[in-house]
Amino acid sequence: MSPKNYDLYYIYDEPIPFGGILGNDDDSGGLFIYPVKMKEYLIFMTVAQLLLVDIYSIPDPQIIQMSYLEYIFHTFKDEPIHITFIDLMLRMVLKLDDDTSIEFFRDKNKKPYLKIGEEILLDKEKFDEIRTIIIEQNLLEPPDDKISKKLRESMKDAERIRSRQRGVMAGIEDQMIAVMISTGLKITDIYDMTIRKFMKTLERIDHKMHYEIYLSASLSGFVTFKDKNAIKHWLADLKKNPLAGMMDVDEFEKKVAGATGSK
Repeated sequence: MSPKNYDLYYIYDEPIPFGGILGNDDDSGGLFIYPVKMKEYLIFMTVAQLLLVDIYSIPDPQIIQMSYLEYIFHTFKDEPIHITFIDLMLRMVLKLDDDTSIEFFRDKNKKPYLKIGEEILLDKEKFDEIRTIIIEQNLLEPPDDKISKKLRESMKDAERIRSRQRGVMAGIEDQMIAVMISTGLKITDIYDMTIRKFMKTLERIDHKMHYEIYLSASLSGFVTFKDKNAIKHWLADLKKNPLAGMMDVDEFEKKVAGATGSK
C-alpha cells in the first residue's frame, strides 16, 4: 500500500509531488516522481530489479531485519553496482539534470541516508515510501511478504510449468509490435506511453481477444462451458488473486501429464 492514496495520479499518469511524500509543507519540494515511459523500459527494468529483491527470504537474520536502503548499503562492498542502479533509477523517475548530485552516506550513528541536491534528505522510511510508489506507478511485481517463502517458491514453480505449456512470452519488442498492430498506434506513440498504460493495454487486448473467441464459441452452440463464469466480459476487472487456483506443483504436473498422455 502507498503511504497515501495516489490512484488519481496513477490513472492519469501524473507525476507525484515529492515534497508531499516527505511530509513537507510544500507539496512539491521542487521535485516530482514521474511514471517511466516505454522508451526507457529496458534500462528501467534493469535498475528497478533492486527494488524487488526478496530480502525477507534471504537466510541471514541480519538482512531480514533490514530496510531496502540498509540492504543496498550493506551489499555495496560486494555489489557496488547497487549504488549505480539506485542513482540511475532516481535520476530517471525524478527527471534530475546532470548537475543535481545524489550522495550516499551514513551518519555518525551508521544510519544510511540519500541526499538529493542540497535540500532533499531520504532516510530508510522515506526511501521505502518512494520505493512503494515507484513499484505501483510502473506496475512492478514486488515479492509478497504476506505469503510464506515456501508457498512463493511453489507458486513460481507452478508458473514456470504453466509457462512451458503456454509457450515463451514474446520479448518487449514483439509486445510493442502486438500493441501497434492491435490498436493502430504508431510505434513512436507506443514509445511515449508509460509502462503502466502499455502493460494495461496489452493485458486488455489479450483479454478482449479471448472474450470474443469464447463468446463466439458459446453462441455457436457447439461449445459449452461447465463454469458459467468462464466468459468474463472484456471490460471486467482483471485484478488477480495470487492464490487463486493454487495447487501443489506435483499435483499440477500430474494433471498436465494426464492431459498430454505423457508419463
